[in-house]
Amino acid sequence: MKPVAYPYPVLPASALPDPEWFLASGDDLTSLRDGIDAWDAELPLDLHASLAAWPAFDDLFQSSGLGEAFQHASLNVLVETGPSAITGHRFTAFKKPLQSIERESGITVNLDSSLLIEKVTLHLLITVDSCTVPGFELKAGSVLFRYAFSFPLEGSFANFPVRPVSFAEQKLSPGFWQIDVGLISDLDQSLLGTLLVYLNNDHVDVIDRLNSGNDRALECLFQADIVATVLQVILGDDSLEPEIGQTYAEGSIGEAASGWLAGLRDDAASLLTVPMLREEMVSRPGVFRARCQAFAQMEVDE
Repeated sequence: MKPVAYPYPVLPASALPDPEWFLASGDDLTSLRDGIDAWDAELPLDLHASLAAWPAFDDLFQSSGLGEAFQHASLNVLVETGPSAITGHRFTAFKKPLQSIERESGITVNLDSSLLIEKVTLHLLITVDSCTVPGFELKAGSVLFRYAFSFPLEGSFANFPVRPVSFAEQKLSPGFWQIDVGLISDLDQSLLGTLLVYLNNDHVDVIDRLNSGNDRALECLFQADIVATVLQVILGDDSLEPEIGQTYAEGSIGEAASGWLAGLRDDAASLLTVPMLREEMVSRPGVFRARCQAFAQMEVDE
């Protein structure tokens, strides 16, 4: 019978402070604690982790009784992305011998944004190849240290996958933005994987006002347009049958739509049902969009 677990010595986690991850843009570093607000699925991400607070690697291995393993050790970054570990996917984005890493410089991991969705978990691992230390034979891939850090790709209600383009060059209508809702076949599918917002960079001032977070009126219109556009697609498709209060997958378009519909339903005069909202969208589209604006304003004020 195989043993339930194979014991082996590891590096003391208390000796390795949690590293902080940053989004790197040239020489500028922005903390990833609050996620990445202006994420574009077509742009690469350069992520940087500072290791300056870590002790010298060779000293750490010696003091932990793992001196013989140091030359066999490597630093790895395993990326896990998607709504969950089960439905998402993972891949190795970085692997380098530990003795070749300069702690003061830290490490930089380059990610292909097209592989990412919703949230990202970075697993920083120190592993070893097959080697022997006093009293133990370490198997290839043994993990001596593990640290995980997660961040969302979208920070707030206003932030969705965006792509700045010149509407003039693309021969699009000269609006400030365009909301593209992809094919919705199931309300449990990802909201962020279904929705894409094109920002017209012919109006740089508008993009700057949205990014500043100080123009509440413009932010409200932007959010209201997203809510109205998504709900028009969903309510216009009889096969989707959205329900207020229905439980949908976390991060799904159904979860978002259900919450938006509940907000629209709680009208001061009456409780609107989904069929009533669908009828209003068709017969009184101005009232429907005004209702979406009022809901978005409430979210902004909160």
